[in-house]
Formats: sequence, C-alpha cells, structure tokens
Amino acid sequence: MKNSLPVIVITARSQRDWKRINDLVEGVHDSAVVEQTNVTPEQVDMVRALRPEIMILDIDLPPRAGIHFLEKVRGIFPSLKIIVLSNNPSVHYRNVCRNAGALFFFDKATEFDLVAGAVHQLLNATSKSTNNQITYTQKEKP
Repeated sequence: MKNSLPVIVITARSQRDWKRINDLVEGVHDSAVVEQTNVTPEQVDMVRALRPEIMILDIDLPPRAGIHFLEKVRGIFPSLKIIVLSNNPSVHYRNVCRNAGALFFFDKATEFDLVAGAVHQLLNATSKSTNNQITYTQKEKP
C-alpha cells in the first residue's frame, strides 16, 4: 500500500550533508516523510519498502558507488524521481548521471539551493499526474 504522504529518501555521504538536504526539503513540503539512507545492499530493500516518490542522491560516494547505485535503483524502480548532487559538475559527469536515470543534477558547491525547487516541481508533478514527463532543466557547464 502506498503512503498517503510523499516519501523522500535522502542518500548522503555525511550526516552534515543529509541535514542540509533535509532542511531544504522540510522547507518545501513539511508533511513529507524523509528517510536517511547510506548506499548499502540493504538500501534497495529499504527503497522497495518505503516506495518513495523522490530520491535525493549525493553521488560523491566511494569511487563509482553512487553511479552504480543510481543505475541499479533506476533499473529496479523506473518511476522513482531521482535528484543527484555532486561536487563534480562537468558536462560529462552530468550526462553520465542523466543517462543513468537522474532527472535533475546539481553542483553541491554552486547549485545546492536549487534542490528545493526541484523537489517542489517533482512533488507537484506527482500530485497532478503520475505520468508527467520531467525534463532536465539545469544549464550545462563547460
């Protein structure tokens, strides 16, 4: 059975990053259920149990672990809306994440505050229609 409140899962490398992201999300939608996770084999089971609408993934995890997790989650949960945060804002890395299933990609150093707008957009799209197409809207940096 699906939760009546939107569920947002935040996967971050540090408690500090998780709290920062959580503070942004709470400011957008104070009734959302927010869960913290780490990238572990059990996390896929937790995502399955929670059935979140949105996952915010701090991709700066041990080498390629974040990308592999993004690909795995996208393969298992094709309708999950994924927002990626990274310290590597290159066009190549943005494209890798987008091709792996991220709907939004933000540079943690310069675009962090844009996460709130993306969450708001995704929650509105979820409440209006489960079939809305969300497009990648961030400008790419050389």
